[in-house]
Amino acid sequence: VCNSGYYSHEQIEDSERYNINLSTVICKECGLIFFNPMLSFEFLTDLYKNYYQSFHRYKTPDALVVTREVERSKRLLDVLKENNVNTDLNILDIGCSAGHILAELYKSNNNYSVSGVEPDPNYIKYINEKHPYINTFEGMFEDIEFTQKYDLILLMHVIEQFRDINDFFSKLKNVMHEDSLVYVESPNIYSAYRNNKTLKPFLLVSK
Repeated sequence: VCNSGYYSHEQIEDSERYNINLSTVICKECGLIFFNPMLSFEFLTDLYKNYYQSFHRYKTPDALVVTREVERSKRLLDVLKENNVNTDLNILDIGCSAGHILAELYKSNNNYSVSGVEPDPNYIKYINEKHPYINTFEGMFEDIEFTQKYDLILLMHVIEQFRDINDFFSKLKNVMHEDSLVYVESPNIYSAYRNNKTLKPFLLVSK
C-alpha cells in the first residue's frame, strides 16, 4: 500500500490461524499485515471457492453464521441511521457469505435492491433457496463483470482478504458512482488485547 516494497517488514507469526505454514508479516511503514510470500490469485480462488467456509464453519451455513450476520446487520443499520442514509438503495455486499446481512437490510426496507458476491457455490445455493430476492454473483469479485453501479457497497470482514488492495480499489471504482457509499468492517489486530466493546471498527466513507 505504501510502496515500501517487500523488505521493510517484520514477521509476527510463522503460521496462520488454521496452523497452515504461512509467514505473516507487518509493514514497518504503513502497518499493512500480509502473508510473505503472497499467495497466488489462483490459490485464493480455489481456497474461497472450495475450502474457506468449511475451515471455520460448515459447508452450509449453521445457526452461528446466521446469528453473527444478523448481529452485524443491526450494527450496519444503526450506522446508516446515524448518518441519515435512509433513501432507497441499490446495495452490493462483496463476500456476502450466507446472505443474512442483505436479508435483514431488505426486511428493513423492501425497496432496497440487494445483491451479493460469494465464491462458495454451496453458500450461493443456500442464498438462492433461502433469499430468492437477493441477486447473487458466484465467483471472485475481481473476475465478475458488473453492468451497473451501486449506491452502497459492503465490505464486511473481506477487505483484508484481497491479494492486491490497490487493484481491488481500482475495480471497486467501476461499480461506484459519484455519490456511492462504502461501508467497511475489518478485523483489528489489537482486539485480542483490548475490550472489543470500546472499539468502533466501522467506517462509512464516500468515493
